[in-house]
Amino acid sequence: MNSKILIFLTTFCVFQTLFTRCSAELQEENSSEGDLQPLLDKFLKKVKEILHGNDPYNYAGSSGHSNSYGTLFNGSVSELIISGISTMNVTYLNATQVDPNIYLKLDLTFSNIMVTGNYFLDLDTLSLLKLYGDGELGVIAPSLSINITASLTQEAAYKNVLQFTDLDISLGIPELKLDVKNLLNRPPLSTFASQILTDVSPRLLSEDGQVLNMLNKWAKSKLNEQAMKNEIDLAFVIEFMQKFTG
Repeated sequence: MNSKILIFLTTFCVFQTLFTRCSAELQEENSSEGDLQPLLDKFLKKVKEILHGNDPYNYAGSSGHSNSYGTLFNGSVSELIISGISTMNVTYLNATQVDPNIYLKLDLTFSNIMVTGNYFLDLDTLSLLKLYGDGELGVIAPSLSINITASLTQEAAYKNVLQFTDLDISLGIPELKLDVKNLLNRPPLSTFASQILTDVSPRLLSEDGQVLNMLNKWAKSKLNEQAMKNEIDLAFVIEFMQKFTG
């Protein structure tokens, strides 16, 4: 399984689950809009505290599919155990509000990330790269950086619900160690294929822009869909962060 896809999906799932669980505890109250920068900084420090108490993190699983940018993707992960999330460090944060827009830049680093679990994968990129399989997996990333650049808007056209107009999540993974069972549905080849992917992963990870574009598009669509479904506006987000950090 393409390791960058796995790291992207597990990172997205961890933070989406965290937000969903905490937002469910909110009660409907009015709140005033404060300065986003210090509030986000306080919020991320609280997230780090929670990650310390949930490391390793157990995630039941998720699935996704897409057909865009010449890439066909259908896959899922299940029974994931993610270790090392408590090493999260915020290296850069900038949040600016210019009504009705919000601009966010966030850089995170992690160390010694390890993911184990099960996977299903069917990936075809321009009919040049085909990966498929169904089995167990293990990924170790000695270091990981996540860089998020986003623009959101809250306009009457969207019923004042927050919507991402731009979302770019990039990953920096200098080195990876992979153990993927039953890759290409041929168990005897899995060890050999995993070693090849481990050896060439730095080059592969710098050349799969199409895959990341696809995943960013998918994440943007999912987040906007959830925001619409739950009628999440800026006041809700600020109230959520205030209660979460209080």
